[in-house]
Amino acid sequence: MDEITGCFIFIGMIKLKDILSEVDTDPKAVFGNIVFGDENDDEFYKKFVRLQGKTGSEKNTKIEKQIFTLLDNWTGESTGNIANKLYNYESLFRAASKKFPTIFKPDTPNGTEVYRGLKYTNTKMTSFVKKTSEKDWKWVKLGGIDYAKYSKPIEYNPERNVQSWTTSKNIGSRFGASAVLISKQNNEYLFSQKAMRIFAGDGDDEKEVMHFGKEFSDDVFIALSVIEFKRLFK
Repeated sequence: MDEITGCFIFIGMIKLKDILSEVDTDPKAVFGNIVFGDENDDEFYKKFVRLQGKTGSEKNTKIEKQIFTLLDNWTGESTGNIANKLYNYESLFRAASKKFPTIFKPDTPNGTEVYRGLKYTNTKMTSFVKKTSEKDWKWVKLGGIDYAKYSKPIEYNPERNVQSWTTSKNIGSRFGASAVLISKQNNEYLFSQKAMRIFAGDGDDEKEVMHFGKEFSDDVFIALSVIEFKRLFK
């Protein structure tokens, strides 16, 4: 949740999901009966099996292995390259969220507030903020930390096709050295927070959900840290 809020130029690309075969977008064909239930005694895989309320094991398919590796790497370092590869599987993930909701569907209901912490704001966002009036900002607390929240929705154009968000104010503020973005969960968000917690391993539970796409159907608001607010309005 700390990637730069980014590039405002969209570069067209052919999505892998547009050329995948029907079999490759069929959840059962890709994941079988158990998602990430590889045939071994590793406790790591067993956690995914138990999360689905199942027992036993099942060999991962080739595509399943590739997706597993992408998600495992994402929780370590969420690069743009990984984001693009995950985005290519969006249609598959959406279909899988109906068959395997404990893995692919957020644990929280739509309408839940979500947060995205930013280490720093980019030039375009900084320019936008400077054009606003101080009276349109209201002090709020996120995770016990003071932020100045803009009263009107902003136009947020993320750099990547997939972004990490969290349903935790504490986590959002922890990553929000410069600012925190605030929106609401809807069908654009995928993956169970519990499943992402397993991928994260022994690290903190970031209550992570993943937003797919660069457009947001729900309003996005921005809350600036005290330091950032004073810097921009000095």
